[in-house]
Amino acid sequence: MKKTIVLFACVVLMALMSSCGGSSYDSARCDALVEKVKSGSELSQEDYSQMIGQCSAILDVYEAKIKEIGDSPEKLIAAIADKEMQSIDKQYNTMKRALKKADLDESNKAAYDEFLKKQEKYEAGVKELIGF
Repeated sequence: MKKTIVLFACVVLMALMSSCGGSSYDSARCDALVEKVKSGSELSQEDYSQMIGQCSAILDVYEAKIKEIGDSPEKLIAAIADKEMQSIDKQYNTMKRALKKADLDESNKAAYDEFLKKQEKYEAGVKELIGF
């Protein structure tokens, strides 16, 4: 049962994570980018660049949250129920879907590839943490 809860929580936290770039997470900026995606507005290469950076920053948020949780089932349950983390997860998933479909320029392609490597490394760490 404990492994199931930990696995579920890690999956939820993985979904909250994001891209490369060295920028820090900015909720308002993510909201603006998500709104552009949802409204069907044309996205610029600068928008994509910011999405990549924000997705990477979200991964950093996830990693910090996992360290904070440690092996505490109570903290894990609280993280899953946390409205802010749920909001971050929605932002992450929306931006990630937009990036997957995007026609990126060379610079953004390189940054996106780095983000994917970071995400892969994060996911591997989560799997190791939960014993997969």
